[in-house]
Amino acid sequence: YTGDEFGHVAEVQHRWPDKLLLPSEATYEKYRWHAGTTLAQGDWTMGEGYAHDILGDLNNGAIGWLDWNLLLDSRGGPNHLFNDCDAAIMADVPKDELYVHPQYWF
Repeated sequence: YTGDEFGHVAEVQHRWPDKLLLPSEATYEKYRWHAGTTLAQGDWTMGEGYAHDILGDLNNGAIGWLDWNLLLDSRGGPNHLFNDCDAAIMADVPKDELYVHPQYWF
């Protein structure tokens, strides 16, 4: 789940060229937010990270890209690890508000 492992995408595409690769993983946890980042604004480095991951996958044989966590609550869930993740859209459920984060634009 970490690092630039794009060579693995290229290897799978090379070994099975008749298969369509559709990656779906580029989660960034909220602990990586820069100081002062708020739920309403998000952090542009998370968007840049998404762009890096998406382009790396596409440049190595993927046919597209799917975001598993397009919308998460203000705590970054729900997810199976119970860690606080960031997402393209965050929901503050008690306030009935949605916040579009930088990842959305990538």
